[in-house]
Amino acid sequence: MKKALILLSALICLFISSCEKGGSIKVTVQRPSMQPVPYATMIVEKLPDITRVSAAEANSLGQAVISDLKPGDYRVTAENFDSIFPITGSADVSVKSGENTDVTVTIQ
Repeated sequence: MKKALILLSALICLFISSCEKGGSIKVTVQRPSMQPVPYATMIVEKLPDITRVSAAEANSLGQAVISDLKPGDYRVTAENFDSIFPITGSADVSVKSGENTDVTVTIQ
């Protein structure tokens, strides 16, 4: 009986954790002049261990939505190749369960 209760408890915990809703980040990439940076490449990393969890490319307005992220803290890094050398920028953002979070990354 005790083993059955432990097994049932473990299954309930597993079910609850799998039902947790992910969040999303809407990223806008811009220059210091606030001009959008179209088609910038973005990398999303989980903090604090800097594990890459997603990547995206901005649209013609410099925006992208990254969905299905587990709640927690992330760093969004954007880069664009205007010349031979890439220009980059990053911003940290917190994702909450079931919520959409806006973040602006300014690249220089």
